[in-house]
Amino acid sequence: MTPMTDTRFARNFPLCAVLLLLLLALEGNIARAQSATFGGAVMIDPTEKPLANAEILFTALNRSVRSDSAGNFLLSGLPRGKHALVVKMVGYEFVNTEITLAGGKLAEVDLLRKPTTQKLARIHVRYLRTQLERHYRS
Repeated sequence: MTPMTDTRFARNFPLCAVLLLLLLALEGNIARAQSATFGGAVMIDPTEKPLANAEILFTALNRSVRSDSAGNFLLSGLPRGKHALVVKMVGYEFVNTEITLAGGKLAEVDLLRKPTTQKLARIHVRYLRTQLERHYRS
């Protein structure tokens, strides 16, 4: 580089740095505007008491969140569009539905879950004493 181009670069460096920072900030705002946030509460139907620790899952996105002790949940940074939504908790009905998320907006929903019962398979438990246990018990 010649001394003349070095001087031009040094003189324009602050302007280039400011333009680069503005461009990076604008790119972050565009990305945030294209993502969506999904939140709400999971409650027991018909009492509307909060259901803690329920799993709210966007299966295709491999993103999930669990409801807190008040039944509330919030999941951000989701892509816009239609997504399969699953809500599950042991002892409550399973939900599998589709939801549309808009960019830059909070999609809020209250999910009412009904308790369910499940018949489990029979379990056989056997206990076999070891040689060491037989020796000490004798």
